Amino acid sequence: MATTAIVVLVLGLVLVLAVALVVVVAQVASVLPLYAGEANALVASATATLGRFGVGADPVARADRVAELLQGPPGWPPGCCSG
Repeated sequence: MATTAIVVLVLGLVLVLAVALVVVVAQVASVLPLYAGEANALVASATATLGRFGVGADPVARADRVAELLQGPPGWPPGCCSG
């Protein structure tokens, strides 16, 4: 009997936490568009700062290409070429 009560209590707690999580996500989603301009400004500032240090989009594209090459040719088993 006590075990059943504990299981019901824990499941009730999990349900309450899940509902609270849904409510919080909904609230964040409703406020998020208000900060889109600030986020874009932050990305532009970070891009400009990295550009001053010589980091641009090209190194990122090259890094993606290297990661792609390490995976091997199309049709080969995954991870065949990694160390």
